[in-house]
Amino acid sequence: SVWTRPEAAAYGADQIFENLVGRKLCALGWTCGALHASDRFGSDLLCTQRDEKAIVQCAQGARIDLSDLQHAAALKAYHSASQALIIHDGAPSERAQSLAGEMGVVLVHADELVVSSPYDRSEYGVRLRLERELQQQQETRSR
Repeated sequence: SVWTRPEAAAYGADQIFENLVGRKLCALGWTCGALHASDRFGSDLLCTQRDEKAIVQCAQGARIDLSDLQHAAALKAYHSASQALIIHDGAPSERAQSLAGEMGVVLVHADELVVSSPYDRSEYGVRLRLERELQQQQETRSR
């Protein structure tokens, strides 16, 4: 898992949050890189893991609305990505929450980027998730 950032310039608040998200995703087994300003078209990160490719928009302190979803869906198509994630630290609007799935965009609070979450692609995280699912299946059968 590798984190690369093309600009060596001083970080602003948005870049600090983007850096945090990139590092968290790398810790979860993704290889992420910040896109160069000329290549971004509004997306912040391009992350890969095996055959998965995700564009990631980092939204710190901003309310996620329909235009953000439309933009993420367009970026997903532009980058031929399998996923479009908007990772935020705030609260999406109700409309954004209800339409995200239909538009092929996943809204993720930054606090959800933890070991064994659905976004964890590390060997350890996948094993934990599979063990938890197996335990839940066994509990369901024993009822």
